Amino acid sequence: MSRKRAAAPANGENHLSVGTLTVFSLPCVIQSLLFVPVMAVFPTLYEKYYAVSFASVGAMVALSRGADAFIDPVVAYLSDRTRTPIGPRKPWLIGGGILGVAAVYFLFLPPVKPTAVYFLIWSSAVYLAWSVMQVPHDAWATEISGEYDERSRIFTYKGTFGSIGSFAFLVLPILLQQFFGFANTEMTPEVMRIAGVLALIFLPLSLAAAVLLVPKAKVVSFQEINFFATLKMVATNGPYRLFLLIFAIQGLALGIYAAMIFPYLEGYLQIGSQFSYVMAVAAGWIPDLRIIN
Repeated sequence: MSRKRAAAPANGENHLSVGTLTVFSLPCVIQSLLFVPVMAVFPTLYEKYYAVSFASVGAMVALSRGADAFIDPVVAYLSDRTRTPIGPRKPWLIGGGILGVAAVYFLFLPPVKPTAVYFLIWSSAVYLAWSVMQVPHDAWATEISGEYDERSRIFTYKGTFGSIGSFAFLVLPILLQQFFGFANTEMTPEVMRIAGVLALIFLPLSLAAAVLLVPKAKVVSFQEINFFATLKMVATNGPYRLFLLIFAIQGLALGIYAAMIFPYLEGYLQIGSQFSYVMAVAAGWIPDLRIIN
């Protein structure tokens, strides 16, 4: 049996301040800074700099990503049932942050010459840390306010800050060349080490700020839900099954694109040094400052 949470009723107090939403969304910046290189850049770097076959690394990526199909529901279920004085979600962010720090150190700043198995272990740790942080963080976002418009505002902040993290990683080589004397804008192990150091510094800080400064959700009611009955309802709901199929296809397409764009630019077009410029232009990202209203 699991429990479905109901957020507090809508009222004027549920309009969160810009400062609160900013602090709440800060972990999304670092989470994206971790996720993008592991998915899109590391496989090619392992082949180019560590002589690990691309096929081997690709198989490791498939194994580690495939585990998410089982990990995410488990984290969601356990997070729902967590009972602590600081609420059900914050302990998971703390635990995910601790795991994330360890995973970042070994993946982004490898103390030994990495292999495909090494990549499997520590990329899986990064993905696990991502799930342990992201799933409860999303649930927490729905519980801060019971007001529909305010929830949209919360998730707009989260999405925007996540985009900031992705964009920051993409332009990191450009900034290193322009301001710190790097010879070019290539994605290299040294760039990954710098990204790792930034993550090691700001991941704990952003999580600590969110845990300490953002209020926990106000739960006012519970409804018992039978897990197997829920599965039966999903299995017999035709529109929802179609939605899941579309969602799976979309995820597969996005995964193929993310995994192949860097090797395509590096290996086929021979413009790997321009990866940051190409992706920054392709992203076409401009922050929507209206979200502060």
